[in-house]
This record gives sequence, structure tokens and C-alpha cells, in this order.
Amino acid sequence: MEEKTPRPEPERTFKFKVDNKQFEQKEQFITGAQIKALVNAPAAYGVWLVVPGPAEDDEIGENEKADLGRPGVEKFITGPKQTTEGCHELSA
Repeated sequence: MEEKTPRPEPERTFKFKVDNKQFEQKEQFITGAQIKALVNAPAAYGVWLVVPGPAEDDEIGENEKADLGRPGVEKFITGPKQTTEGCHELSA
């Protein structure tokens, strides 16, 4: 009887979108800085993981890792961070 050699498992790739552009990579985790680099986002921009429904999107920090291994295709957006610097309410 012949012994069956186990077939190597195909390499898994993780698909995700950043600003509506499709990407894929072999690593399961990606940082906010890596996401911004893919779309040449300015350093001052933030990265958010799009959360379906009425919930707020999750901000991904520069060194924070996002897990691409969840079911479905993760969608990220980049953009200017909201700031309230320089905004002061004037009282009458």
C-alpha cells in the first residue's frame, strides 16, 4: 500500500479594502500605519475600521493591529482626524 503524502495547505490570503480599493496580503494582522502607507494617506490622517450599522467606526491607531481573519472583507477608511483645537464657544 502506498502512503499518501499530505498535500500542503494552500497559502491563505486576507482580503480587505482601504478607501474602496481592494488589497490582499498573507499576514492576518495589519497596523494603522501599514494601512495608511497602502493608500499614501498623509501622516496626520486617521484610519477607521468600518462597522456596519449605526455604531461608530473603530479607530485603528498607528501601531494598533487590526485582525483581517474575521469573516467577510474588512473595510477601512482614512481621513482627517476630527479636532476641536481652536474652537471656543463664545458666551453672550
